[in-house]
Amino acid sequence: MFRRSGERSGRVPAAVQHSRTATRSSIPNPASAGGKRSDQPGICDPLTPQAQAWIAELSQALRPYVDGAYVNVPNIGMQDWETAYWGSNFSRLRRIKAHYDPHNVFQYDQSIPPASR
Repeated sequence: MFRRSGERSGRVPAAVQHSRTATRSSIPNPASAGGKRSDQPGICDPLTPQAQAWIAELSQALRPYVDGAYVNVPNIGMQDWETAYWGSNFSRLRRIKAHYDPHNVFQYDQSIPPASR
């Protein structure tokens, strides 16, 4: 399933095996956290800090097996997200963004900003 470059083994790393167990056992049921979750994800949600800690731990465990990050699930706490998401394409993507969206209408915390002209 996971391989380092040149490895033939299809074994799942122990850290990932642990994470499968952690998803079921370490993140509590929303009902046990006051019975109601917020209508706005991440805002006043008692599960958010625990979920973010779990994501950070799993990301560290997977680091030897992956190169980059999954852009469709932004991680606000990620350092150097530009390189993790876009690699060497970031500068080129900024120029494209400047051409098609110069006023940065389509944006969020980790979206590609338009290049300065």
